[in-house]
Amino acid sequence: MRLGRRALLASLATLAIGCARPNGNETGDRAQSGQTGSSATGSGSPRAIGASTPTPESRPTATPDPRTLQDRLDAYLGYQPGAFGVVVHDVRTSYEATHLDRDRFPLGSLYKLFVMYEAGRMTRLGRLSWDTIVTTPAEYLFGEPRGGVPPNTRLALIDALAAMIGVSSNAAALALIERIGASTIEESPRRIGLDDTAIDIAAGTAPGHFEIDARGSARDITTFLIKLDREELVGPDQDRRMVDLMLDQKIGDRLPRYLPDAIPIAHKTADIDGYTHDAGLVYLPGRPFIVTALAYGDNPTDGKNVVAEVSRLAFEVLSARRKS
Repeated sequence: MRLGRRALLASLATLAIGCARPNGNETGDRAQSGQTGSSATGSGSPRAIGASTPTPESRPTATPDPRTLQDRLDAYLGYQPGAFGVVVHDVRTSYEATHLDRDRFPLGSLYKLFVMYEAGRMTRLGRLSWDTIVTTPAEYLFGEPRGGVPPNTRLALIDALAAMIGVSSNAAALALIERIGASTIEESPRRIGLDDTAIDIAAGTAPGHFEIDARGSARDITTFLIKLDREELVGPDQDRRMVDLMLDQKIGDRLPRYLPDAIPIAHKTADIDGYTHDAGLVYLPGRPFIVTALAYGDNPTDGKNVVAEVSRLAFEVLSARRKS
């Protein structure tokens, strides 16, 4: 992303944080686990990290944690049951902390990032426009999330993308695959230069239905997001639109969970067979960073909790670095 636009997001976050009143519920989530929440760009009061605020008389003196983010990530994830592929990438310095970043996981709905990419690429090539009409299947043989798209709905390409990213609409994703072409989306990882990612799409048993098998690593998803931030994925106009779509993410029970409401976060979640992923750009003023967390916990709730805690650790350490 161009520095000017990134700086604008950061300045808006700084202003919102500076003007916000303290929030009495310091440990509250942006959204309850498994429920649709407010947009990541919401202007509500920031939520501090930790327990209830001590009284001024009893407030302890803060002691900086001397460990690096990598040390803290290793210490935390080393005791969590399950499997986790993680990359935290400081956009400004390229500093990283990682955990099993090249291990391959089922990507679930993270494959929709590649559908979005191909839609943007098709608009740049002039083969589609943001107003191109797509149509959802006439009947659904799959689950559609709350806020999704009804059967046999005609909608503009940009609106289908908004539903697919914002609430993870499966119907919108299938309509876009039908319009763009399954083979085109299967070629996306190779086109971007991602070695760990493979997407296989087969026709389903009913018209407009597809079976999607996507696998990849936290490293590859991070590379995707780095290119998107630099506006090197498709092109400046398309990449900005994709970031805007991700900023309007409605599911807030992972990366945003313990972060201040005022911090813009452009991200995409995924849930499949116990996997609970989230990956995105966190626009911390002066220190934007990427978190990709592919998670398989003891259960979905634990997996989401781990992703949220990884995001909190990254925010805590990089916030401290920003001030130093």
